[in-house]
Amino acid sequence: MESLIDAATSETNTGEDWGVIIKICEIVESNPSKARDAVNIIIRKLGHRNVNVAITNSQVILFSLTLSNALVQNCGLPLKQEICSRPYLQALLKLLNNSSTHITVRNRILDFIQTWAKDFKGNPSLDYMQEVYNQLRNEGYSFPSDQPPSPKKKSYVDKQKEEEELQLALALSLSQQQPVKQEQKATSKVLFSVKVLYDYHPTEDGELQLVKGSIVDVFDNSTFNDWWKGSYKCNVGIFPANYVEKISASTTDVDQGELLLGKLPSIQNLKHNIAKADPLGHNYSENQILQVKNF
Repeated sequence: MESLIDAATSETNTGEDWGVIIKICEIVESNPSKARDAVNIIIRKLGHRNVNVAITNSQVILFSLTLSNALVQNCGLPLKQEICSRPYLQALLKLLNNSSTHITVRNRILDFIQTWAKDFKGNPSLDYMQEVYNQLRNEGYSFPSDQPPSPKKKSYVDKQKEEEELQLALALSLSQQQPVKQEQKATSKVLFSVKVLYDYHPTEDGELQLVKGSIVDVFDNSTFNDWWKGSYKCNVGIFPANYVEKISASTTDVDQGELLLGKLPSIQNLKHNIAKADPLGHNYSENQILQVKNF
């Protein structure tokens, strides 16, 4: 069993070895007593760490998750009970709580936990999967199936080509109507800011990675229709508009209120100086004490 699982999850594999995976499923299905042995070996694989190659860790873990799901789909209750066991699910939670875990691995774990929780619902011996699923939802984890589908769009390269052709046509039109002015450096004006509702991992060049809860500045919300262009941590790109929400204007009002509170000492000082000034012997507009520099 161990040699087969080693082969199915080997870091040298270029893809899932379904021939070996199916053979493992057949062994466990025909001999349910092998279920615990198989899951214990997979748990060790989920903790695989190669200190030199991070991508190798992710490959081994992804192969292990694929094998886990194949066993769940093809084997009986004893195997499912082992997948719902505390040791196996704690291994998954440990990966989720590790900041170095790749986003693809995190999404695969969340996807399988959600799928298994729904498939196992109603069976008391498999309740721990539902408990873990509810715990993650309460902690604010965003499951892949909860996220809205990203809008369809033309490829970024095609869109850029269209924009360049449009700009060239516009430039030629303007050159025929008026003298060419000295070229000015283009600046991007921030239209508004948005809060990210869901994680988004780019699938094409030119897309911006989104992190749930972060703030993104938007400076183009019309060129790409359902895709907006913005910046986050000095990175610029397009992202699906239905993954974010605009930050309300009330936030700006609060900031202005905080700004005025910061000016309160200067305001009180000004009131004190006005009270001390002699209204008959001074011209307020020429009194240097009253010329407050802080406003």
